[in-house]
Amino acid sequence: GIGMIQVMNHEDAQTLPGHQFEVDFLLPPLTRFEVLSRVSTALRHSETLSSLESSTQTDEVTQLYNRTYFLKRLAGEIALSKRHESPVCCVVLGINYYQVFLDSYGYEFINGLLKHLAVIIKSHIRQEDMVARVGDEELALLLPRSSEKGAQVMTERIIRSVLELPFEFEEQTEEITLHAGIAGYPMIEESDTQEADADALIRYARHALHNAKSSESRTIQCFGEIKPAFG
Repeated sequence: GIGMIQVMNHEDAQTLPGHQFEVDFLLPPLTRFEVLSRVSTALRHSETLSSLESSTQTDEVTQLYNRTYFLKRLAGEIALSKRHESPVCCVVLGINYYQVFLDSYGYEFINGLLKHLAVIIKSHIRQEDMVARVGDEELALLLPRSSEKGAQVMTERIIRSVLELPFEFEEQTEEITLHAGIAGYPMIEESDTQEADADALIRYARHALHNAKSSESRTIQCFGEIKPAFG
């Protein structure tokens, strides 16, 4: 992108919407060296704050967003959904045999596997979608303006791609399989529309994931299909 440094008085800066500023006070008489020195200091400070903010939003292993930031974004999308009456979906993907892989190969294998999955998943999602690591063996998708059926189509493609691209670790090659649970907003009953929040939606998606794992015939479960039995 193109960056721009503009020096102006504080009052004028506050009138510009959509911008963030580093504030410093310069007293006359001003020299070119003084201005450049203050700007350099402000830039370093801004870069430090940006780095700190990024570290609190991302998972250290995968560099995907973490659970805390995912829930924050999901809450925002639910609020938009309520306002504009548009759907939003949460998908939770679970890695099968995670503990077996961990016990057999250790964390180096697991870390490589998670990075492998992150690349595949990101190749399938839309620009407005988001992927995060929300648990040791769980990755989650935030899909704005997507119904449960639409989310299921994307999830099927992801699971198929993961299976078709075995993970290679040292001299070992493993086929990786996933199960998935999907929860969409708005839900079936009007009371759900009033009470649903980000924590509830990801909990419902997890419940659907566990239901899929216990099934012998399906790898993906939509919460809307099992909700009557859940209540």
